[in-house]
Amino acid sequence: MFKLLIALMLAGVAQDAPRLPAPRAVFSGLPKLQVLAVSPEGAPLAGVTLTLCDSQDEKSARCVVETTDPQGEASFEKVPSAEYRLRGDLSGFASTMVFPLSIGASDPAAPDRVVLLLNPVCWHC
Repeated sequence: MFKLLIALMLAGVAQDAPRLPAPRAVFSGLPKLQVLAVSPEGAPLAGVTLTLCDSQDEKSARCVVETTDPQGEASFEKVPSAEYRLRGDLSGFASTMVFPLSIGASDPAAPDRVVLLLNPVCWHC
């Protein structure tokens, strides 16, 4: 009987307690992808043409193009969650591609910053 009384008292206390909303992640807007283009020595590369496409199929892909600044950086703003391919092109360097690149969605390893390494082309080596 005593246990029942305590259980009823605790139930009454629990009912009177304010209910807090369950914790949740708050995210406003779409993901942003930042890219840093570097040489093998780690030097930033300015003027790299970065192409971010949402499909591997060239015919149906929607692509966005950005160019790196003097610090070798560029950003793709408000990128919808999906799998992408990222390509970097610069004269004198071999093209570099990252695929698949998962942005947003439920992928816990989805990056918000990518370091893209471009190797120089040696025509007379």
